Amino acid sequence: MVKLQGSVVLANTATFTANGGASVATPHNGMVTLISNMNAAAIAARGPVLNTAPGAWPAATPVSGSTTNAALLQGGNAYVNTDASSNFPFIGQLQDQGGSAALPGTSGYLNPAAWNVGAFTLAASLDVDRLTDPVDVYAGYDQILVANGTGGALTGVHLLIDGGTAVELPNGGALAAGQLWTATVPDTTTTVAVGTQIEVTSITASPDPVEIYVTDSFSLTAITAEGLGTPSYVWYQDAGSGPGTVGGNSVNYIVGSATALDSGTYWIEATDAIGTTTSSTVAVTVANHMSISQHPVSADRYEGSTHDFTVTVVGGLGGLSYEWFFDDGVNPPASLLSGIDEDTLTVSPVAEADEGDYYCEITDQGGAGEMVTSNDGTLTVWPPIVISTQPVGAQMYVTESHTLTIAASGGQGTLTYEWFLDDGTGAVSVGTGTSHALTNAQVADAGDYWCEVGDATPALPQSSDVVAVEVAPAPTLDPATPVDADVQVSDDYTLTVTVYDGIGPISYQWYYDADGPGGAAPAMMGGETNATLELTSVVEVVSEGNEGHYSVEVTDSHPTTPTTLTSRQAFIDVKVIVPLSLPDKNIGPDRRMYTDQEAADFAIYPTGGEGEVHFQWKQDEDISGAKAILDVGPDANEYIIDHPAPADTGVYWVEVSDSVVTLLSNTALLEVADHMSITEQPGNASKPLGSSHTFTVTVAGGLGDLSYGWTFNGSPIGLDDASLTVSGIAAEDTGVYQVHVSDDFESVDSDEATLTIDAGVPLAGLAGLGLLLGGCALGGAHVLRRRRR
Repeated sequence: MVKLQGSVVLANTATFTANGGASVATPHNGMVTLISNMNAAAIAARGPVLNTAPGAWPAATPVSGSTTNAALLQGGNAYVNTDASSNFPFIGQLQDQGGSAALPGTSGYLNPAAWNVGAFTLAASLDVDRLTDPVDVYAGYDQILVANGTGGALTGVHLLIDGGTAVELPNGGALAAGQLWTATVPDTTTTVAVGTQIEVTSITASPDPVEIYVTDSFSLTAITAEGLGTPSYVWYQDAGSGPGTVGGNSVNYIVGSATALDSGTYWIEATDAIGTTTSSTVAVTVANHMSISQHPVSADRYEGSTHDFTVTVVGGLGGLSYEWFFDDGVNPPASLLSGIDEDTLTVSPVAEADEGDYYCEITDQGGAGEMVTSNDGTLTVWPPIVISTQPVGAQMYVTESHTLTIAASGGQGTLTYEWFLDDGTGAVSVGTGTSHALTNAQVADAGDYWCEVGDATPALPQSSDVVAVEVAPAPTLDPATPVDADVQVSDDYTLTVTVYDGIGPISYQWYYDADGPGGAAPAMMGGETNATLELTSVVEVVSEGNEGHYSVEVTDSHPTTPTTLTSRQAFIDVKVIVPLSLPDKNIGPDRRMYTDQEAADFAIYPTGGEGEVHFQWKQDEDISGAKAILDVGPDANEYIIDHPAPADTGVYWVEVSDSVVTLLSNTALLEVADHMSITEQPGNASKPLGSSHTFTVTVAGGLGDLSYGWTFNGSPIGLDDASLTVSGIAAEDTGVYQVHVSDDFESVDSDEATLTIDAGVPLAGLAGLGLLLGGCALGGAHVLRRRRR
């Protein structure tokens, strides 16, 4: 046996095929290396005959050697083991294992130290070579060799056999520069390909960059590298709303007549047998040709004013550049206004020399594209209107008069004048001419006035100053202010005067008079010049200095005849006020009474208080508080119930209040009831022996809980209940029954009730009666069932 370029073959029968053809020329020519477990004579007898003719294998002496894998070579099942990942038959790599018991894997990388690789010239690419032999020791299989002749390390190397699923080489498909990897495939295999995943190295665009006008064409071409199997391609566009497919299975995407919808970001996805690669993106801009939607507007302007010429362009590619031109009609052609690369040209201040035509040339693509030219905008310059006399505002009372006057010069032609008033609801025209008279003025005439002066160019009026005209009735005082007051020591108090109308601002001066009308003249209070006078902390001096009469002098601001008014004198009485209190909060003892008894009365005795003291008596009808609380009684410190009734039963208290606080008294209980009366008497009864009977009494009225004492033939039974039940009636139960009823204060007796034996019931002889009576005497008892009425 021999191994040719790392392959095990039978002697004299090997044919080596590389890249689909007999390898008779570089770069696939290489040395034959003989490694065998046969002796030298056997190798000489059975070794391959090398073709040394020109153009064939190069003349060389085979390099021979031995292997420690003799047992593997001599075995009969050298290819029965399989690799779990590639499912390829096992190949024993003939390389010196250094005496190790370990064996190579099912397929793998050839060890350059074991082969004459230095004489094997690799193709400058990632290549797959195939060794076929009809009598190969691996019956039914051919050996393949994957060679990395790219000059650099590779990863992700995959095999594709007969167009099936690509299988990655071990270790992530890593293959170092010049490294070989070997495996086997069935000899019925049609194609074996090797490669790494397809790459999109770049996308070329024409034009570059793609910035075109509508109806122009553009093309995108993807430049790919590597790949395994037949690749497929899909083009994508994102116009701003998300990606969508736009192209078919080609590296080229061509648009012959573009629309605005073709603008967006493009990329391609290339898919081979290994996987899919997404390219970088290319931006495509499709714009309409430039057009002017707004041309410069002609205008009339006064000297010294400002005017803007503006041009608006739609469409165009890239940045727009603007060049403005001015033609004064005297020295054509138009001159370029340098340094103005904007859509707006501002002429300021307007001068006579600025009169003429203005237009703009706009170029897109940063000044290198197409150009459009605007229409002319004509600027006409007039001498300005000069207002030499401004109107003067006024402050006046109703029925007075005032005239607003203006004087102006300049402008074009005859000047016109129009007066306006804004009373706060909007401006209205109120007159024309150089003056506007307000005669017998009314409040409705108040507001802001101004005059607009126009000339033959009505679009250019000049406005005067805005002046205020105030019209108001003469001031009056509220005759009730300031107000008299009682002020407690240590409290603060504010005196206020109310002024109606008048010309503002209003001035105030307060005066103090200790004696009041008829005494000395009031004294001016320095610094007190507001509509309010604050009296603070009147605790130091109870009378002098705080207690007394106060007035205020009010003056408005009429410019010629101001009005001065004096208010009424307000008397401030400084008092020491004792706070409201309830020394004894009790309103009386708890009461329990019958309806025919004396009246029930409650009383409270407060002290102090500020202002009037008021009383509100309260009754809670239900002692438990389950019912609503009622307001009862007069606004007085006493509440008397002349004829108490059961409805007056409840808990009573009183709320005592002044102008500052409200205080609560203690509570008192009133319980009112009728005297007890028996409304249902226990009745006589006749019952058969052995039956039962219940005596019942019903009582109305009474104070407190009722108690019941039943007697039989005058002797107490010991039952406290409104009902007495006699069960299992015997002869000794016959007799007189009565009940004694008591409340907390009095008692009442019921009528006597007699219980007899019903004679209509036959007895079983005297002996039976005696037995019955004896049984009753021994075991008979009063069965009492308590029932509360």
